[in-house]
Amino acid sequence: TMLPEEVLHEENVLNKHMIDEDEDDRIQLDEIEVDDELWGEIRRVTDYGAYIELGAVVRGFMHFMDHPLFGEVKGAHPKEFMRVGDRVRVWVLDVDSTQQRIKLTA
Repeated sequence: TMLPEEVLHEENVLNKHMIDEDEDDRIQLDEIEVDDELWGEIRRVTDYGAYIELGAVVRGFMHFMDHPLFGEVKGAHPKEFMRVGDRVRVWVLDVDSTQQRIKLTA
């Protein structure tokens, strides 16, 4: 699934600023596999979905349509059912080591 260009740009900007100096303590992308079940915390909500802190070298992104509450309120903005600080259980849909991205679903 393709992500909108605005999301890709935001993601690249965020990823450049969010990697800890202690990167060795974080989960490396080659340790994450498709279908892995992880817990994380929503750190930022956009018009397209949420960035989720997983303890990995980059945050994962979950599109709002992949959230279990999507569709319960017709036309709702993602901020109405995805809140910063919420802990969420997610599954990995894709890991792109080249682009440094983790795509998630819930």
